[in-house]
Amino acid sequence: MRRKKFLIRLLIASLATGSLIFTPEIYGLPSSAAIVHAEVKEYVGVGESIVSDRETLDIGKQGAKLQAIRNAQEKAGVFISSYSVMRDHEIEMDEVIAFTAGIVKVSDNVKYEPIALGDDLGTMKYRATVVVTIDTNDLTNQINAWLQRNSRDRSNIVEQDKDLRQLVDQQAKRIKELEHTIAETKDKAKVKQELSKLDNDTRIIEKTAEGNQAYYEGNYSAAINSYSDVLKLKEFEVEGFGIGMSSYRNKRDIYIKQAKRAATVHAQAQLYEYLCEYVERRRPGSSNDEQAKQLIDTAVRNAIITETTRLEDDVFKVKMRLRPEDVDELKKYLESNG
Repeated sequence: MRRKKFLIRLLIASLATGSLIFTPEIYGLPSSAAIVHAEVKEYVGVGESIVSDRETLDIGKQGAKLQAIRNAQEKAGVFISSYSVMRDHEIEMDEVIAFTAGIVKVSDNVKYEPIALGDDLGTMKYRATVVVTIDTNDLTNQINAWLQRNSRDRSNIVEQDKDLRQLVDQQAKRIKELEHTIAETKDKAKVKQELSKLDNDTRIIEKTAEGNQAYYEGNYSAAINSYSDVLKLKEFEVEGFGIGMSSYRNKRDIYIKQAKRAATVHAQAQLYEYLCEYVERRRPGSSNDEQAKQLIDTAVRNAIITETTRLEDDVFKVKMRLRPEDVDELKKYLESNG
């Protein structure tokens, strides 16, 4: 039963951010050196996003806030990287930033500044200013607790954070491109479509950040919920997980093949479920249509495994995606029979 609970957590909490090996406790050690003149340090971050009229105001402002938080966290990371305990252990900057993201406190007092874009498409840019703080009185204890975490666990948290930073950077790039598009086009439908993508990106970033923070703090049930929400926001992007049966433990090759196969089946089952939901959203009742079911089955069978990762001796992860041509066939069928 304990093993099953572990696997459930591993399967779901890993869906959005890569290989995760759970460490149930974070051990804090006494500080080896007292901090003199402890203080709360503040770092200011700025981020921007674009909204359409009032339709996307709240999510747009949230996007600007998320950008600002990452900006402030990276500034705080520069301070922490110079901290004596970090220097003594020669911690890489990626790890410092991941650690920083886990310990900073974000102020509730966010300032939003509306900036007119001068277009007639009903869009507006918002700039958010956020303050994050670090209590240096507890910093040495927090660093020591981080250094005592399992090395693989630390590595996984760093990879999670790098993935999140990549999402934030991609969103910032999309915002710049959208601002240019707004200045060059009068196509309101195109702008609205791009804003819809931007909003979805913002929700993915928000839920990913929540999951990462919950995982860092050891709140795995909250991490499960957040990462599950991320999957719902991503169409046809899945990861499957599998574990070998204990009866094969003395037959290593069979054991590994069985775990890989289980991970593949798990990914295929997710794809099938997502495709059924996909066609139902676009044409209610179509998931029971024989031709639609055949197209779904074909798409799942043709799905491509893009990556296989061994998380532990008995746990495997596979990444799987649908072929674009199979998705196009399904879309054409739904459009022609709508």
